[in-house]
Amino acid sequence: MINIIHFIFRKNNAFGILLGLILIAGCTQNQEKEPDPVPVPETPEKLEVTCLLTKEESSNGNYVTLKYGADKKLQSIFTYIPATKYNPVLTSTDTVIRDNAGKIIRLQKSNPNTEGKSMASYEYDQNNKWIKTSMYNSSGELTTIISADYKSEGQVSKITYIHKYATGPDYIRVIEYEYLNGNVVKQIDYINNKPYVSTLEYDLTKENKYSEYSLLRVYNWETIPLSKNPLLKISTQTDVPGVFSYNDLTREYNAEGYEVKASSISSFQGKVSEPLTSTRSYSCN
Repeated sequence: MINIIHFIFRKNNAFGILLGLILIAGCTQNQEKEPDPVPVPETPEKLEVTCLLTKEESSNGNYVTLKYGADKKLQSIFTYIPATKYNPVLTSTDTVIRDNAGKIIRLQKSNPNTEGKSMASYEYDQNNKWIKTSMYNSSGELTTIISADYKSEGQVSKITYIHKYATGPDYIRVIEYEYLNGNVVKQIDYINNKPYVSTLEYDLTKENKYSEYSLLRVYNWETIPLSKNPLLKISTQTDVPGVFSYNDLTREYNAEGYEVKASSISSFQGKVSEPLTSTRSYSCN
């Protein structure tokens, strides 16, 4: 067949091209048709599981429960503190108030043990970073101011705590921070103008998964800003030169990587405390 096509091409180029295409098409039709390729099933994408913290409970009996709206944003925090030898059971409910952009601007506290309502309000800079907390008692009096300064990289460089007393001078506490790879590795805590230096160690194999409740803890009382990795150990210089106190932590996680249990043991000059354990419960999608 190929020789015939070549002969026709030599005799009449235009006619040969047309006839050659017809002959080639005929030969192609006579060839066995290859089967269509078997489609390869696509690998389903692994959906990321997100979990909402619903309860955090300590081995000393304290616990908090958290409620969320349909948009999965935090709505309220209920706190329970058991009775002690000197105090009755304490409970309170914090209602989360937001601005139009969704930022938390106030926690309105309802406490059945006292008259009135105390509250905490929050302020942010132009980049939506938290910069100030103002706390008020049930009489509406300002009692505590917490303010944050930032490094150029956006990390908290200093937190200042001012507790106001009805009589006498204010109590002022300043904590400065140094970072490495997204973690606070050094903390200088000025108490009554005396510096106490702590070094911090982390589990670099895991990354923290934070919630709005985690942020509120820093806004209200936590002395260590949020770090990239889970904290494992704090070593703090004491009043005695060369003597340190230690706080060692162990953590457990669920399959989605959220912390479900943490135990803390403090030690000082050979004396070791009983472990304080906290457990966390979640609602996961």
